[in-house]
Amino acid sequence: MAFDPRRVPIPNLPGNHIYRAGEYRKTRPQTFTYVNGIPLVLDQGVAGSALPLSAFPGSPRKPADGAGDAAANANAASSIGLEEATANWKIGTQAATIQPALPAWVAFDRMVLRFYAYFKESVPECEEENFRIRACVLLYYLEDGSLSVVEPKQDNSGLDQGTFLKRHRIPKADGSEVVLADLRIGGQLELYSRVFVILACDPFTRKFMTREGIELAPDQAMPEDPHARLVKQKEAAQQALHQHKTAGRLTGDDPYKFFTNDRKVLRFNCYWDDSGSLYGDVRLYELHYYLADDTVEVVEVLGGNSGRDPFPRFLHRMRLPKTTPVIGARPLSAASRARQDQDVYTWQELRIGSPVQELRIGSPVRVYNRTMWLYDCDDFTRRWYRDKLGLGDAALAPRPLQALQKQARPPIQVPPNTSGIGSELDSLQNVYHLVPKAVQPDFNHFVQNDGKVLRFTGRMVDAPGGPVNDTDAERRFVVSYYLSDDSIQIFEPPLRNSGIAGGKFLERRKLVKPGSREEYNQHDMFMGARIAASGRTFELTDADDYTLKYMEAYRRLFPKSDYHLIISKLHAGIGAASAGERLRTAMLALDPEGSGSVPCADLQRTLAELGVGMTLHEVATVARQLSSGASHHQVSILGFLSAVDVQ
Repeated sequence: MAFDPRRVPIPNLPGNHIYRAGEYRKTRPQTFTYVNGIPLVLDQGVAGSALPLSAFPGSPRKPADGAGDAAANANAASSIGLEEATANWKIGTQAATIQPALPAWVAFDRMVLRFYAYFKESVPECEEENFRIRACVLLYYLEDGSLSVVEPKQDNSGLDQGTFLKRHRIPKADGSEVVLADLRIGGQLELYSRVFVILACDPFTRKFMTREGIELAPDQAMPEDPHARLVKQKEAAQQALHQHKTAGRLTGDDPYKFFTNDRKVLRFNCYWDDSGSLYGDVRLYELHYYLADDTVEVVEVLGGNSGRDPFPRFLHRMRLPKTTPVIGARPLSAASRARQDQDVYTWQELRIGSPVQELRIGSPVRVYNRTMWLYDCDDFTRRWYRDKLGLGDAALAPRPLQALQKQARPPIQVPPNTSGIGSELDSLQNVYHLVPKAVQPDFNHFVQNDGKVLRFTGRMVDAPGGPVNDTDAERRFVVSYYLSDDSIQIFEPPLRNSGIAGGKFLERRKLVKPGSREEYNQHDMFMGARIAASGRTFELTDADDYTLKYMEAYRRLFPKSDYHLIISKLHAGIGAASAGERLRTAMLALDPEGSGSVPCADLQRTLAELGVGMTLHEVATVARQLSSGASHHQVSILGFLSAVDVQ
């Protein structure tokens, strides 16, 4: 046997591989391909395995005499089905030939079938309608068999209209997809539990379906929506009110009268007396009568600072009926008014013996159950009545108005500054200066009295218009008066189990006396005084030692702390009343235990009963002087009687 070097085994190492053309196919196998425009699915081979070249489209190796075409035809028929293959292929007498075909996404690109449909939507618990008709447009895309639903937008529908269902292949209830055969005029199509009734289609859709051999039923009309019918009725009623604004000839009206009397208006002054109702008064109006179409409008006349909203019209321009129509009646057109012979207000007497007078000065006019009296008119109206009806000056003279006699308005009281912002001195700067300046405080007074505070104990008492309940009567407060700026602060000490949190009752500020613009000062702060703050009245019942000592030290500024002045006042009061003996008896009666002293509050009430007016602070000053400052709550009986020279 001859030696054949090609048969010598060679190790399978890099560089030793011998490539034999056509023996192996190293390319990645393709599964989907097109053969003459027909999509096919090929059997996928393993990379590296030998495949017949006839299995690849466009291969140079083809069997002779059309055998390859026959094999391809057979493979195509087995892949796409016999019916589709016979529909797209034409078999000749000698050999099979292929007719080129395009895919659907190319052949039917941008081809959309449009159908008009509607569905019913229930409207529960509605008086006007039980269901609503919603018109839609079905768009069927031939390229991929998808479907979309669009709802045309309507004015004032209150619905979020537009794209109702996005484009996609819609499944039916049985699981299959919606196809073209399901779209029939007069038929029903259920899409996601909504039943659409197909009524019509566009001309392109009908032509396409006819070309494909599908006959469609004639177009049907859209059923009437109950709500839309009601809206049309309301719009028609509104249009009947504004017929005088339309251009052209008005049905039932005289065109000669319209063009002859155009821009001619009779103007009357009238009033409506509503003073009989609660908060009612006499209100002025102007009545305009348009001679072109016998319409009337009423405009309210508002004076300066009337406080009423400036409505443009009290009564819109319309024919004014003499009898008020029933509630819910619709306005009539000109033709309907002519047929019914409706009685309306005019400038002339149309009916002889009519119980209702026409537009005359001094006569009433019923404007929808409101009686308005005509009391005057303008010069054009007088000339019109004088020329047309021959009325004299007496009939056209203005009428005196007893109801319009205005009462004298009381002078406006400027309220004080109660906003709490600023003070009276700040407000007066607007009077003293054209450009307001800041108030210059007394710096020396501030420095001398800085840190000096008079503290009193207070309680709530009854005041006119502000009674105090039992809980507030038991509350106690600390009233602080700051001498540096004459400000007052009120603090409530917390009390356990009282139910009141306590704390700051009134922020430090200046207080104004009720009924005046005067502020509280140091002369108003003493035991027994009353101050008004935040709608409450406080009585000062006690003071601390610092306050009493300070007031006694500056007795020229605080007369109620001047002992000698108080004794002189007691001498004069007791001597004038000849109440020395009665004072002794009363003081001894106030001390049944024989302690030798009486409370200052009891002594103050006793002096008041004897006709000697003394404040609690003055009695406390005498008590402190007699006890050498030891106490200001108890007064020595012997010391007091000796001081006032009562034996």
